Amino acid sequence: MDGWAHRIGAPAFALALSTAAHAPLAVSAVLAVTSIPTAGGCRWSPDIDLEKSRTWQSCAWRTVVRGDAGKHRMLSHWIGLPAMALLPLLFATFALPPSMTPLLLPAYGLHIGWTSHLLFDWMFGKPKTTYGKRPAGIPLRPCSVHVGLLGAGNGLKSNGWTARLTAIVLLPLLMIALAAVGM
Repeated sequence: MDGWAHRIGAPAFALALSTAAHAPLAVSAVLAVTSIPTAGGCRWSPDIDLEKSRTWQSCAWRTVVRGDAGKHRMLSHWIGLPAMALLPLLFATFALPPSMTPLLLPAYGLHIGWTSHLLFDWMFGKPKTTYGKRPAGIPLRPCSVHVGLLGAGNGLKSNGWTARLTAIVLLPLLMIALAAVGM
């Protein structure tokens, strides 16, 4: 998916999760809004590894991550990174007193945005021809075989009609339906 579509998909994903958890409307709203900065095309998204990204060029660990690991959809798109980032969040959720846990909502929103980005790259990860030989989907392990919705190394086109239909029609309808159910 392209960045604009990721920014539509993240709030929809956040609303889906919060509706499934029967979260109050205020919690759903915070998660939806805070999921956008890490969703795509933003300074905090997994797409910081785009070679032309100003953030990637100024990133200190870029010099440590060399070779294939530093290429787009490699290390930053490995599902293990957000899985490891979730562990301290869960620990803090259970370690803090219940009155303090709402302070973690923005962090959970950022995590949801990152995870939704990877989910949508898994589904709509077939690269545009302008990106060259970037693998489709997301890596199973850091810098390993990529898997997409259609199997190893395959996915729906990131800028194809299914990605556009999903972003322009299906995700907004999902957000409206989930907001109605949550109210």
